[in-house]
Amino acid sequence: MAFNLFLGWTECDSPCDGGKALRYRNCSNPLPKNGGVTCNGDPVEIKLCNTESCDGVCTTPFVYDSCVSQRCPLSCSDLQEGYGCNIDDECVGGCRCPEGYLEDYGGCRPISECNCIDKDNNIYLPGPMELADDCRQCTCLDGRLQCEERNCSIDCTWSSWSVWSGCSTSCNNGTRTRFRCPSNPAVSGGGKLCEGETEETLPCFLTECPDVCVIDDVEYEDGQIVSADDCNECRCINNTKVCIEYECAGMTSAPQPCTLATITRNITKENGCSRDNVEIQICLGACHSSTKPIPEYPYFMSDCPCCNGILREDGMFGTLVLMCPDGSTREEAFPLFNGCRCSSCFDETQREYLESSEEEIV
Repeated sequence: MAFNLFLGWTECDSPCDGGKALRYRNCSNPLPKNGGVTCNGDPVEIKLCNTESCDGVCTTPFVYDSCVSQRCPLSCSDLQEGYGCNIDDECVGGCRCPEGYLEDYGGCRPISECNCIDKDNNIYLPGPMELADDCRQCTCLDGRLQCEERNCSIDCTWSSWSVWSGCSTSCNNGTRTRFRCPSNPAVSGGGKLCEGETEETLPCFLTECPDVCVIDDVEYEDGQIVSADDCNECRCINNTKVCIEYECAGMTSAPQPCTLATITRNITKENGCSRDNVEIQICLGACHSSTKPIPEYPYFMSDCPCCNGILREDGMFGTLVLMCPDGSTREEAFPLFNGCRCSSCFDETQREYLESSEEEIV
């Protein structure tokens, strides 16, 4: 914490025989909060002023006092919170305000009209106005802040419950969870803590998990591929490793693998809207097919994957602007791929949709 720069000097509180002028600075650079340490040093500086002799004569409304150096308070600023008067050992005469009045900005003011100044140099007007300061109730009276402690404790209140989470497992038994926070509001000032739990759980069940096939202490789904290469494929079936060897010896050239390619096409829609020389992405190449034995009827299963595109993770599609016979334009979306892979082929509905889309391409 640090003080701001001093403000300007106040007017001298005495026209002669030596008076005092003061200047203030605030501990607000930055302001201490949450129990932080206050600034080191004095918020007020004092200097002597008007040290010439009055010779027992004072200008109105001031009166002469033969021992004004030992009187306190002499000004409203002497009443500031945290400030004490400096009383001289030597009795020195001078001018002061009449009884019941204090000097303020070069004049005399009734004590009841003096402003209140706290230790941070905050100024409050006099009167019945009550001020809330942390856990104190304060009133400005006769230039001094009079405060009483008050109960400002806040008890903790729970927030609303969150929505239930999804099931923790994709199959068999799992749990769903919801949460709440002790912060609506949080406890403060010695208030009561929230009672209860921050989370609740419920059981959930989505579907039965598939049978587990175990080989060499490793778990697989029944029928899952354990290992494969160009000539062999092994699967886990009923806790047994079943392998098929393919006739791959003597192959003169291997088929091209499934890969992403770019081709140029002319595109025409049924409504006549078209565009020429459009670059589109397609997946070309061979995928490895196989037939494996299974313990149930019909005792074999064919696996014939297709070379399919991998859509971008962000789901973004490209946009193509077609020119129509009436001079208008029409936007069409087309997929953007990150690559290609061998995976399950389209079902009949998807295949029909693909074939109908290809008929629109000239």
